[in-house]
Amino acid sequence: MAPYIPKGPRKTEIDCASQPKVRAPCKVCALIRVYLMFAIPLIFLAFAGVKIDWPDINMTALVGYIFLAAFLVQLAWRVYVDYFKDKQ
Repeated sequence: MAPYIPKGPRKTEIDCASQPKVRAPCKVCALIRVYLMFAIPLIFLAFAGVKIDWPDINMTALVGYIFLAAFLVQLAWRVYVDYFKDKQ
């Protein structure tokens, strides 16, 4: 028995509806990717010895304070969402 071959023009492109659904990454994975996007270049610049000399600004301390502030804001947000938001 011969295989079934439909008549008419053949479709060469894949229909979007027939493609498999790709799940979005979890929130933790997405957060880790964002941290790595910023941490890896920063660590590379630190170990490569790149110095940015702006008058009266300690860039190492500034970057450290920015990361500390981002961490504290994220921690405060998670505490708010986990403990206080649902109780209202």
